[in-house]
Amino acid sequence: MIEHVANWFTNQGTGLELRSQVIVILLSWTLMAPLFFAINSSIVDFKLNKSAIRKRKKGQSFFEWLMFSRFRDITYKPTIVMYFIALFGLPGLALVCVVLSWCTDSTIPGCVIVRMVYLTNGIESMYVLIVFGNNRYKRWMKRRGMPKRK
Repeated sequence: MIEHVANWFTNQGTGLELRSQVIVILLSWTLMAPLFFAINSSIVDFKLNKSAIRKRKKGQSFFEWLMFSRFRDITYKPTIVMYFIALFGLPGLALVCVVLSWCTDSTIPGCVIVRMVYLTNGIESMYVLIVFGNNRYKRWMKRRGMPKRK
């Protein structure tokens, strides 16, 4: 059993070549970072009205926009954490794969990293599907501001 898991992680002991490792990680980055940015933006848009969003965005720098620093009290911690992992962790892992490949002349450590990225992307995708895959999230997500008139 352990040998099968080890073979899956290392691609039957051969590993992926470096170019494939970097391409897989950067493709994951291009998919996951915008996805979680859009989710966090949607949460902000849902919870605040247009006037409050406009007031908070006034004078906002690019760094504040990228980090959601003015909206941390509104967004949810798991989505912010996954956004930061996708934004900074995945390019860092691509760099780690390159450094490990150059230092060890082996592609197996990079292949293990790529497989861990596969698993992480699967977990993140399941989180998105379970939490935001239907309209039930509106029940537990409270809106701020005045209640709607009947």
